[in-house]
Amino acid sequence: MSLEPAPLQPGKALIRTSAADSVRGRELLKEIDVDFSNKLLVIHPGSGGCNKCWHLDNFLAVAMALRSKGMEVVFLLGPAEMDRFNNASIRDIKSTARCLTDLSLTQVLGILSCADGFVGNDSGITHLAAAMGVRTLAVFGPTDPAVYKPIGPAVTILSCGASAFTEQPSACLQQELVQVLLG
Repeated sequence: MSLEPAPLQPGKALIRTSAADSVRGRELLKEIDVDFSNKLLVIHPGSGGCNKCWHLDNFLAVAMALRSKGMEVVFLLGPAEMDRFNNASIRDIKSTARCLTDLSLTQVLGILSCADGFVGNDSGITHLAAAMGVRTLAVFGPTDPAVYKPIGPAVTILSCGASAFTEQPSACLQQELVQVLLG
């Protein structure tokens, strides 16, 4: 038995989902009236550390821009985001796009198995999306993407300096992210 890690195969997902995962994901998405004829982008604006969370207005602006181009957008909010965001922020998210909250990890896996793209901070859910092979755009602020970047066949890292990452919107990085997703 070898303790050496198996080499990564380029272009291959590290986590494979089943048809049952996709069925569960589609059922959850049907409950919130997602239109499956459009591409689906999932946004998770949270992370285990507040300092790793890009300003919420950035995610809202990206969601609005993509929805205006006909893309379906769904926000995923876990317990940390529900605690961290105030009621006004949660209302802003829900008025911008559909939103799913407090899902189990298997439910998140099902949702991600239906997604055409994913946007998130340096977080566990971002790493999950990347490992599943979902086209993942990971936004990094204070953490070093050279060390902490998600691994997967379709990952793009967008990095913004640590200063003001959490404190103010970045129209330039928003536009770059939208261009990558639409390009």
